[in-house]
Amino acid sequence: MSEFAEDFNLFKDDDLIISLQSEKYLSFYYISFTPRNERLLISMTIDMKTGKRIYLDDIMKLESHILLSYDYGVNSEFVVPINERECERILKEANESEKEYLLEKNDDNFVSISHLYGKATFYLKEGCVVIIRNYFSNADIFICDDLL
Repeated sequence: MSEFAEDFNLFKDDDLIISLQSEKYLSFYYISFTPRNERLLISMTIDMKTGKRIYLDDIMKLESHILLSYDYGVNSEFVVPINERECERILKEANESEKEYLLEKNDDNFVSISHLYGKATFYLKEGCVVIIRNYFSNADIFICDDLL
């Protein structure tokens, strides 16, 4: 268990999900839910050659028009479409660490784990990048490509 998780006593061993393990990437996430079914998901993707954490821009240059025109299919009536402001937020947050994100959210030296609920992040699964837009799972964005 990571030092971060021990500090908050938030995650259990069974909350770790390995979504992709290949010669190129190791992608995993921790997941936890509030009593109101809000999801906290902290993900990491590691470049297996360098052993370093990578971010969305390291995998793909996602252009805003893809997010702005994303079709949720059958869930469309339950999900608010992405506007320009949220698109910028998603692209920014998916390319920064939790530490960087929390330092920006620092309000009078008060930082809470609750600030991470709703941080945009991503993880990889076979052939897809899954972008976590917010704490509702029906708002996840799946971008699938055979090149991943």
